[in-house]
Amino acid sequence: MYNRYYSFILFLLFITCKTTDPTQNNIISGKVIDVSNKPIASVNVIFQNCGLSDVTDKNGEYEINTNSIDEILSHFTDTLVFSKQNFITCKKSIFNICSTKVLADQRMVKNSDSTIIKGIVTDSSHKPIAGVNVYFKNCQLYCVTDTNGAFKINTNSIVDKIHYFSDTLVFSKQKYITYDTLILNICTTQILANLILADTSENINISGKVIDILSKPISDVIVSFRNCNLRDTTDTNGIFKINTYTIAKVVSQMPDTLVFTKLNYKDTTKTISNICRTQPLTSMMLTKNSDTSVISGKVIDKLNLPIANVTVSLKNCNLSDVTDTNGVFKINTGNFVGNISTSDTLLFAKTGFIAVDTFISNIFISQNLAARIMTKIPGSTIDTVISGKVVDIQKQPIANVKVIFKKCGLSDTTDVNGSFSIKTNGLLGSLPAYPDTLVFIKEYFDTCKNAIANICSPQAPIEQIMTGLKTVTAPFNAALYFVPSGWMGGFTSDYGMLTDTCTAVSRPSDIDNKCTMITFKSSPIWGGVFWQYPDKNWGDTIGLTIVNAKKVTFWAKGNAGGEIVKFKAGGIKDRLYKDSFERETIWITLGTVWKQYEIDLTNANLSMIIGGFAWVSESVAGKEITFYIDEIMYE
Repeated sequence: MYNRYYSFILFLLFITCKTTDPTQNNIISGKVIDVSNKPIASVNVIFQNCGLSDVTDKNGEYEINTNSIDEILSHFTDTLVFSKQNFITCKKSIFNICSTKVLADQRMVKNSDSTIIKGIVTDSSHKPIAGVNVYFKNCQLYCVTDTNGAFKINTNSIVDKIHYFSDTLVFSKQKYITYDTLILNICTTQILANLILADTSENINISGKVIDILSKPISDVIVSFRNCNLRDTTDTNGIFKINTYTIAKVVSQMPDTLVFTKLNYKDTTKTISNICRTQPLTSMMLTKNSDTSVISGKVIDKLNLPIANVTVSLKNCNLSDVTDTNGVFKINTGNFVGNISTSDTLLFAKTGFIAVDTFISNIFISQNLAARIMTKIPGSTIDTVISGKVVDIQKQPIANVKVIFKKCGLSDTTDVNGSFSIKTNGLLGSLPAYPDTLVFIKEYFDTCKNAIANICSPQAPIEQIMTGLKTVTAPFNAALYFVPSGWMGGFTSDYGMLTDTCTAVSRPSDIDNKCTMITFKSSPIWGGVFWQYPDKNWGDTIGLTIVNAKKVTFWAKGNAGGEIVKFKAGGIKDRLYKDSFERETIWITLGTVWKQYEIDLTNANLSMIIGGFAWVSESVAGKEITFYIDEIMYE
């Protein structure tokens, strides 16, 4: 079988070189950081297949010029490998290295780094509790608190594999109510606080105070949980206390909604995420049905002329009004009920004007504000549109591309002419300038981005070029693109072995005297291997498009003779992306002499190929088979 690098060189000799602008450099660049976001110098950064490389500088930055590839190919996928002594080696797949890309920061973890989740567990009197079992529900790391109630869990075994993992930390001990808390990322060191376990004999209370708009206590308010029906009534100081132990002794966590009710007052509610823990609540405010607090005022321009149709809204409580033809607004805050938050910010917004705001220290006191001046955005127009066209590398329009702004979410979909048009008028009253990134998305195409400094001002039409699936023209050696990474069925490390550099059994006239040797021991079920593009791709990412291929040819032989094997091309189909075809041979009994076989591809749809080649074999009890494969070609 051709050595991968040697075959790649032969392949380059047979394809037509593309014309490249000699003044244009294609650069793959990025930065390498540690778990503390500090740059790492002297990291070896190398492409796994083409061998282009760089070493990070003192700022952790690297740049790899890929012009030597781009002069020959317009599209080439490779894997970037990051390695340094005492650090865990990382890999990142680059879909096309023949274009300039700035990669996201690559984080590397030291072999010696210790990632710790720790804290102290106490009872409701803040005394430490020893002997508490502390464990993660999913990854099953655990420890037990010491005499000081302290625990420490080392999560390095998780960090070595991934850099982000959510899990639930559970605290349990006999005669205590089990408690758990979600840790969003156990792959970073963190100290947890307020870890209190309640004794099963304790009282667990939800308590608080109810006040009116003047912060005076309200008595005789019925405070009840909507679902579990536990309740209390406020005393003369507006205080309530609900014992939830009857719930806590059954479950460790239960959300519910607290409802506050009194005659002639507006009902209000508050969601409690876990009623099974003692907690004092912030004061709750009730407003009377007759309360009529009003925030009013007027909006004018620099010439003191009124501005109509200005949206005036309170930021937190979401009450709002729109100015009339005289620029006047009125917001009734007596209708607002909920948590006490007497202060708020009044927002003024209108298309074509710079947004402004005013701080209100107490929204429950009627007040007429001084006139608020708003200024027009210089150069703003009634209709501000970001438009353009999406084409492929042959400048042909691409329809049904999702075009969306990353931050503000405004979007459109390209028509049959590849055109899109997005109105950004709704943002003109928010900021004088609004930078955002336009993202172009379509299945089987590389996602593209285009940064726009200010989407609130007119822009020249955009022409966005999108590149799709990598296209390969036959003839070519499958080893250039497909990797024997898709081990199937019983062919595992326990029952199988695959070596793609075997030199013990060479085929006559073979240039490199190497082939692939497969040994399949007796296993409980059948086994096989797919040659995949990219490496280990079962349909989670796109594959190749192959043109001008009429057949797949390959050489094979058995070690002892009599080995029964079936060969195939295509057939990966259970995930997001699927092979567009599937062809296979009959069951073949191999001899001890090299023989060339072929898989017919006549009329096969080769627009999406992930599994370029495969073999399967039935396991025979007590029998081990060894066979060889060489020179898999698409012709």
